Amino acid sequence: MEVVKKNKAAQISESRTVIVNGCCSLVEDAFSDHFGPLALDSVPLPSRCDDVPQPWFLATMEESYAAYLGNNSCSSITYDTEIDWDKVPPTLHPEGGELAGYRSTNKRQQIDAMMGEILSTVDTLSSDGNTVHVVDIGAGSGHVGLLVAWMRPDTCRVTLLERKEYCCRRAEARSREAELSNVEVANTTLHAFCDYKEGGDEGGGGTLGPNAIQFDLAISLHSCGVLTDGALEVCAQQRAAFCLCPCCYGQTSANDVLRPHMPRSLALNSLHCAPLPKEWGALKLRVKNKLSKGKFAPKPFHVVARSADCTSPVDGEKSFVESRNFAVAKRCMQLVDADRICWMAEHGYIGKVGSLKPLDVTPKNDLIFGIPLERISTRKKTAVATMLPVELIALAASAEENRNAEAGEKKEERERIREGQQKWSQQFQACIKTS
Repeated sequence: MEVVKKNKAAQISESRTVIVNGCCSLVEDAFSDHFGPLALDSVPLPSRCDDVPQPWFLATMEESYAAYLGNNSCSSITYDTEIDWDKVPPTLHPEGGELAGYRSTNKRQQIDAMMGEILSTVDTLSSDGNTVHVVDIGAGSGHVGLLVAWMRPDTCRVTLLERKEYCCRRAEARSREAELSNVEVANTTLHAFCDYKEGGDEGGGGTLGPNAIQFDLAISLHSCGVLTDGALEVCAQQRAAFCLCPCCYGQTSANDVLRPHMPRSLALNSLHCAPLPKEWGALKLRVKNKLSKGKFAPKPFHVVARSADCTSPVDGEKSFVESRNFAVAKRCMQLVDADRICWMAEHGYIGKVGSLKPLDVTPKNDLIFGIPLERISTRKKTAVATMLPVELIALAASAEENRNAEAGEKKEERERIREGQQKWSQQFQACIKTS
């Protein structure tokens, strides 16, 4: 019998997959334990349009969000939207933002996939006759935000937030060429724009300062790492809806003072002290080093977050969508984003996890949507309550408990870091004396 040798990359990939799937199972079990013993066949699911299977709690989020939209059929997002690119001003095409070739084609499909949800949310928020202030976070040259402004000139105004000065100049030029009067470009950060102050030494939650600018909807295409979480925090403070496509999930797993409280939701609170699956002990050191940083072993949720970025094809696979790595990474992305949606539910939101379609337009193709419950009409709010597990609605009452838990964990992490710094300083001073 012929023995087929596996290359080193395949061996690492397969061994890593075992531990990642084990950590994913721990996260899914924590969700199930928190929401109660609901079986998948007991949840009223929409007719599926996704190729990627979802745990029952993600499907339930999707169904409840569809109820708020007044659509009880399949609410999965497609890339067939109302955008007629032949009528769109040339400067608002991706080519106008200096993209060409396949990058332009992919960007167009990504915009199509997001636009349906963005426009429906704008229409919902503007139903009371008020102008909707949309903030495009990390807007670049305005691929998404400028189109929203062009398609809804009478019901919204759009602010493009971008740190890079060159991108801001290009966005302003595109806006002028398209003769858009409802667009402004802000060369600043999200926290500066909202005058957002982080919590103090005791790890308290952030607050908005007196110079905060109110907005109604936050959108972003590929908001990297903790920028997504920062956007959610500001939205919770502003009581604003959100439509975000996260990216760079590994940044959220940093086991330091900036993010010691991930995962954030009460549903996954038990994972903060949970041990890694038993398969961890059998992993080789090189694999462990890829999943952890420093001398501290990662937590199960941190392994899931880091693995959400591993979407590249291996062993000659042509498409990342068909790769076994992507199947695992997509599972990880959905779990990280489910934690984000549950955290927002604790702050009085209804939301869901979706996907950009087709999936092959970008490896980071998760979408998260949410809207404050108080901005849903009474009729639709009743419909939502009938579709959603009682536990998820009741999470809003536990928001204070969750914030206190986050504050405690931040304080413990700061104390641990200070102890390490003091120990290093003492050792350094001792070496100086001996020399």
